[in-house]
Amino acid sequence: MYLMRQVGVKDDTYPLYKPGSCNLIDEQFTCITNGRPDIEFQKLKWKPKQCTLPRLNGGKLLEMIRGRRLAFVGDSLNRNMWESLFRWEAEYSFVFKDYNFTVEFFASPFLVQEWELTDKNETKKDTLLLKFMLHNRDVLFFVRLRSKFGCLDKLLLEF
Repeated sequence: MYLMRQVGVKDDTYPLYKPGSCNLIDEQFTCITNGRPDIEFQKLKWKPKQCTLPRLNGGKLLEMIRGRRLAFVGDSLNRNMWESLFRWEAEYSFVFKDYNFTVEFFASPFLVQEWELTDKNETKKDTLLLKFMLHNRDVLFFVRLRSKFGCLDKLLLEF
């Protein structure tokens, strides 16, 4: 199912907090502070077109991912998901000891890390590698990866 096809649905229980009251939201994402004149957008919630999703239950999520490692990899879109889900910005890796669960964010606008490798002829070559993000991770989140092959709509990979 393609969850990125969504609509904004009005919900009068929103916003869940007052603008400016959450110090974990980056300044560039505070619309009111940045001069947005209307506030009706704050009553919109994200809803996939094909289904209805319940509100996130943090305790249930931790039970489901007990003993695993979760990594968000990517640019600002993945960082937004990371911050929305975990509401932290100062750190990029957390361990929930009671659940033996680790969650990480890798800032990678190009989804790879550039490396300089030397081949057997001592020639240096610039190379792009993704393997450092894959090592010992159980689940990876990506959003709309663009490549020379087109747009890949993989949202997560489970190992």
